[in-house]
Amino acid sequence: MGLASLSRESKVKHTIQPSVPIRCPHCGEALQAVLYHRMQVHGCPGCGGIWLEKREVETLAGPQEGHWLQQLFEAFLLAEA
Repeated sequence: MGLASLSRESKVKHTIQPSVPIRCPHCGEALQAVLYHRMQVHGCPGCGGIWLEKREVETLAGPQEGHWLQQLFEAFLLAEA
């Protein structure tokens, strides 16, 4: 993903990386930027988990009515199909 295609907020985050890597809450590996459903998220190379920020969860869940957590589970189920 090129820097030109990122939003302003994402460009700032991409440019100013923390000096200490974010660690996976499950296994402790350093998380890496990965693409998930055309969205940049944090992925764990150790256990394969992903870390979603609030806006990423809302983007995956979509603007539909209903509980955001149910919509998130549906998004994961559709991704696995």
